[in-house]
Amino acid sequence: MTPGGHSAPPHVAAGLSTRALAALIDTVVSVAAGLLLAVPAIAIVIVGGTWTRRPDGTRVLESVPPAGLVLLALAVAALVAVPAWNRGIRQGRTGQSLGKQRLGVFLLDRRTGEPLGAGRGLMRWLSSIVLAVPCLLTYLWAVVDSHARTWHDLLAGSWVVRR
Repeated sequence: MTPGGHSAPPHVAAGLSTRALAALIDTVVSVAAGLLLAVPAIAIVIVGGTWTRRPDGTRVLESVPPAGLVLLALAVAALVAVPAWNRGIRQGRTGQSLGKQRLGVFLLDRRTGEPLGAGRGLMRWLSSIVLAVPCLLTYLWAVVDSHARTWHDLLAGSWVVRR
C-alpha cells in the first residue's frame, strides 16, 4: 500500500541488461566529473612541478604546485560525491539516477511502489559497493532472481522497474 492507502501500481521488473546499461551511464557520468578536474590537475603538476634528473637519467618530481594538489583532491572528492549524489541521494528521492532516467526505469520500494528516500538510497548505494568489491556474487544473483534483484536490492527492500 502507498502512504495514501492505495495499492502500489503494478510494475514490470527491469531486465539485467537495462540495469547494467544504466549503471554504465552512471559510471561514465561519475568518471567524467573526476576527469574534468583530474586532467587539468595533472597538467599543472607536469608543467608547473619542479623536476630533477637523477644520475641514472630518470626524472623525479621534487615539488608540486599547490593548485595541482587542490585540483587532484577535488577530483578524488568528485569521484565519491557525484555517485553518492546520483546513485544515492537523487535516486533515493526521485527513483531515478541519471542512467535510469535516460532508460526510463525506476528504483522503488517493493512494498509501497514509492522512491526509497535519500537515506535508504545512500544505504543501498554503499551496500552495492561493499557487496560488489569483494565478490561479484551480488550481480550474479541478479541473473537467477526472477526480478533481476541484486543483494543490495534485497537489503534495501527495493527493485528496479519499468513503469
